[in-house]
Amino acid sequence: MEESKQEPKLAGDEAIAAQVQLWKHIRGFIDSAALRCMIQLGLPDLIHDQGGPTTFDQIAIALPILTLNKDCLYRILRYLVHMNLLCVVEENGQYKYALTPASKLLVQGQEKSLAPFVMFMIRPESMQLMQHISESLKGPMSLLQRFLGIEHEKDKWNWVGENVDSNAEFVKVMMGHTSLVIEEVVRRMEKSRVLDGVGTLVDVGGNTGQVAGAIAKAFPHVKCRVLELAHVVDSISEPPTMVSIVKGDMFDSIPQADVVFMKSILHDWNDEDCIKILRKCKEAIPSKGGKVILVDIVLDTDATDGLVGARLCMEMMMLLIGGKERTKEEWNKLIESTGFSSYKITYMEAMESIIEIYP
Repeated sequence: MEESKQEPKLAGDEAIAAQVQLWKHIRGFIDSAALRCMIQLGLPDLIHDQGGPTTFDQIAIALPILTLNKDCLYRILRYLVHMNLLCVVEENGQYKYALTPASKLLVQGQEKSLAPFVMFMIRPESMQLMQHISESLKGPMSLLQRFLGIEHEKDKWNWVGENVDSNAEFVKVMMGHTSLVIEEVVRRMEKSRVLDGVGTLVDVGGNTGQVAGAIAKAFPHVKCRVLELAHVVDSISEPPTMVSIVKGDMFDSIPQADVVFMKSILHDWNDEDCIKILRKCKEAIPSKGGKVILVDIVLDTDATDGLVGARLCMEMMMLLIGGKERTKEEWNKLIESTGFSSYKITYMEAMESIIEIYP
C-alpha cells in the first residue's frame, strides 16, 4: 500500500514568520510601483521645495491633478510612510509629511539624485522582462537579446543609441548612480596614492566624462581622456572641462595610457567578452608601471555593510542584459585568464569596490 505523504506543519511563531516572509516577496512589485509613483508625483521635490515637513492639504493643493482623489492620495502616502520613504512629524498641533534619508536621494536636480536611476531600473519594460527570468536558463542568449531580437550581444548598446530618448535617459541614470560613489573613489585613490607617477588615464565607457573630470580635478598632473561609442559622444551637449572625449569601441582598441579606468563596465558582459576587453586594456598600458583600475561590484554574501541584498539584486538584473556580478574568486579567475600578474581589491563604503590590476 502506497504511503501517503504528510503535509508539512508549521505552528505558532514559525507559521506567522513564514507568512510574513512570503507576503514580503509577494508585495515586492507593489513596493517598486509605490516608489515609482512617488517620483512620478514629484513628492520628494514638492516636500523639499516647501522647505520641510508638509501637510496633507499642502501636498494635495500642489499636485497638478484637477480631480484629485484625496482618499487615494492618503492611502498612497500611508504606504510610503510604511516603506520609510516618508515619515510623519507633528508641528504646532499639525501632522506633516517629511522626507527620510532615503527619499532625500530622490530629489531631482541635485547632484546626488537617484531618481533617474530608480525610474530607469523599475520602468515597465524592465519589470515585464523580469517576469521571464526563468527564460535566462535557456542557452547563452540574454533576455534583452532574445526579446529585442538583437543578433549580437555587443549590439545592445547600439540599440540604446538608436533610441534617442532612452540614450538621454541612460546618461542621466549613469550620472546619478555615479555621483553616489565618485567622491569615495577619488578619496580612496588619493589615500592609496594609486596615481602617483601616472601621466595619462583613459576612462573606458566614461559617458559624459563625469568620473574622468573628478579625477582630473583631484589629480591635475594626470591627463584624462574618455573613450565612448560614437552615439554617446554625439549626444553630449556640454563637453566637460579638463577632459577630452574620443569616439571608439573598446572591443576594437583602447587608446594608449598609463592607466585604463573602467567603472561599472565589466559587469555588463559575460566572461568571454570581459576577457576580450581586458586583453585590449593590457595592450593599451605599458608593461612597466601601467595598470587597469576597475570600479565594480565584488559579491560577498557574508559582508556586513548592509549592501549584500542590493548587490545580489543587481546580479539578478544583470540576467536581463547578459552580464554578471562577480565574487572575489570569479574576479581572480577572470584576471588570471587574461595574463595579468596580480591585482588588489580595495573595499569601499559603497556598492562597488576598487580593483587594481597589474600587467
